[in-house]
Amino acid sequence: MKYALIAACAVLTIPAASLASDRIAEDCRGTEVVRIGTQSPRTLPYHLLFKADFSAGTVCFDACGAGQSYPIKDGIAAPVVFADVTMPQQTRFTNFDRRTALLRDHQVITLLARVVRDARATCRAVSFTAPLKPGVH
Repeated sequence: MKYALIAACAVLTIPAASLASDRIAEDCRGTEVVRIGTQSPRTLPYHLLFKADFSAGTVCFDACGAGQSYPIKDGIAAPVVFADVTMPQQTRFTNFDRRTALLRDHQVITLLARVVRDARATCRAVSFTAPLKPGVH
């Protein structure tokens, strides 16, 4: 009984994200609303593949090649925060709810015109070990 109590206490002190798989891969599909400058917003299809390794603290997108891997901003938060970037010409916030498998990707880019992208997608698990191939499912 004493060992069961110790085990139960140990489980209660572990963050929820640690109890789930440390490595996940997801295929996310939905829509994004895009507004360029003063034009009317357009709703477009949205697709994102990602792999996240919470032990390593990294996430990679699409084919996971060079330049597509980034540190996870907050892997313990619910939802997980992949990106929270504020720079002079770009703002981006990307999060993924592991419980509901919903992804949100909000981005504002200001170059010649202000471009606002706001995507919401439902994700499904795919094999972490298989290479991600954009457009092939």
